Amino acid sequence: MNKTKSILIIDDDDAIIKLFELIGRRMNLKILTSRDGSDAYTKFKNQTFDLVLTDLDLPKINGLEFIKKVRREPSLSNYPFIIITAKLSIFKNEIKKMPNLTIIEKPLKINVIQDIFRKLLDACLKEEEILELNEVEERIQQGFKVSSSILLDFTTKDRPKVSKLEKVKELKCNYLANYPVVVGGNRLSFYFLIDKSLAQEIKSKTLGEKMIEADDNAIIITTLKKLLHSFIKKLFEVSGFFFGINKRGHHSLIGTLGDDHTTYIDVSKLMFAYNAENKFGNIKMLVLRE
Repeated sequence: MNKTKSILIIDDDDAIIKLFELIGRRMNLKILTSRDGSDAYTKFKNQTFDLVLTDLDLPKINGLEFIKKVRREPSLSNYPFIIITAKLSIFKNEIKKMPNLTIIEKPLKINVIQDIFRKLLDACLKEEEILELNEVEERIQQGFKVSSSILLDFTTKDRPKVSKLEKVKELKCNYLANYPVVVGGNRLSFYFLIDKSLAQEIKSKTLGEKMIEADDNAIIITTLKKLLHSFIKKLFEVSGFFFGINKRGHHSLIGTLGDDHTTYIDVSKLMFAYNAENKFGNIKMLVLRE
């Protein structure tokens, strides 16, 4: 991830080559050049490029022959190319028969070249972001599995089963904790939903049955706050993100011992959700990207 993007420019005009090299340096891109189709094909075979731009009127092998030669490889049969040319009319009929080509006519404008490069960078950033978020989920899932097992085994003496929640719409719970953080450059909000029966069992096992009923809700919230602090710390330690976290606020915990109420969370921003459940109840974790 975050490696310098590599672009192959094929043109026999030195001024065009220098223009691409100048803009590429300014945008932190690696520009490689060829001045004929034969040399370009050799470079293409031996290196991996994020983008290829080619003129059509080239020595040795022209631009279209270069493209056809590349696409003879089955895995590259639809490889995208950007054509830069001042002689579109000469090659127009042949170009019409070839898919996945972007045509830019000369003379070239600096802002057009910059837009091409920006689109490449934006596309690559989106791909890297997906990979990064997949890695985040894998590591957070492992952290949740370990930390929920420790929490529930310690407090209720019953180790939970952890499963992924595939579809999340309306969620009902009694206690809701929110923990906003930045992980690996991603602004995330962690939501932990705890049902009444599990909250009562945690309170009972942790503090005993001697607390008066009138104070039950306040006692449960105080108990859960302390336990969640250790739970979240362990979750991030196991995931490996503990030292890479930038906290955006203290985690909050709200709830009541009344009937389960529907919790409204904007699930359109949901990245992933997991559930840890034992015989006393469950704790759900929702991770949303902001």
